[in-house]
Amino acid sequence: MRTSDVVKIIFLGTIWGGSFAFIRVCAPIIGAVWFTLGRLVVASIVLIAWARWAGVDLAFRRYWKQYFVVGLLNTAGPWTLYAFAGKTISASYMSIINSSTPWMSAILGACFLGEKLTVPKVIGLACGVLGVSLIAGWGPIAPTPEVLLAVFASILAALGYAVGGVAAKLYVKGVDSRAIAVGNTLFASLMMLPLLPEVPAASQWTTTVVASMIIVGILSTGIGFPMYFQLIKDVGATKAQTTTFIVPVSGVLLGVLFLGEPMKLTLVFGGLLILVACALVLEIPLPGMRRRK
Repeated sequence: MRTSDVVKIIFLGTIWGGSFAFIRVCAPIIGAVWFTLGRLVVASIVLIAWARWAGVDLAFRRYWKQYFVVGLLNTAGPWTLYAFAGKTISASYMSIINSSTPWMSAILGACFLGEKLTVPKVIGLACGVLGVSLIAGWGPIAPTPEVLLAVFASILAALGYAVGGVAAKLYVKGVDSRAIAVGNTLFASLMMLPLLPEVPAASQWTTTVVASMIIVGILSTGIGFPMYFQLIKDVGATKAQTTTFIVPVSGVLLGVLFLGEPMKLTLVFGGLLILVACALVLEIPLPGMRRRK
């Protein structure tokens, strides 16, 4: 890969991991649905402006069903679930569990796309399950019913990303990937509207909350989505997914440094197991291992 591609991977992993810290700050104040809608609206404005500048044909009339499906599974659902989880558990928890998406995708790919489930992938799946179990049961936060519910919501969110990826391969064919980035975000915003609860009090819309929604909307989605799709085009989907390794590092460090979140060895071990699982599932050779020819 070119140096510029490596920089993009590190940048994407950093801003996507950092989004969990913003969730942790805002969701407990204005609620999961309002925070999710806020970041979606900001992202939609940025992406539509980018699409017009780049001359991307969105073809809403032709592909609105596809945008709706991907928007539900890959954006509105997972983002709302993470925002719900962020009211209870740390950014570290969420960012590490989020890294389970690749091995969940491997299972779904084997079931629905005919992808081969090799021995390394099976070992990776086992490592991933064990890693999540360590985090859920023996992490730095006592496993109360509320915490376990939040962990379950995070697992569902990661699964949503995996299901969304499979659905995109099966259902979204012949659609410009750049148009999907815009269409799924816009339709995700629209489907959030019926779910809106009572508007939070004016005192809850602090400068920190508003600034966080704008930053996450612009960086994580408005800039992140086009950059990620370009990265897939340049280096391929498997190498682009190595952003998975940066997300938990960023999420944990920002959570510990700026939010004062607790750290425990079981959280580290659980995270490492999930990263090993991702390496095995993505068929990325670990240190000391040689790729078989």
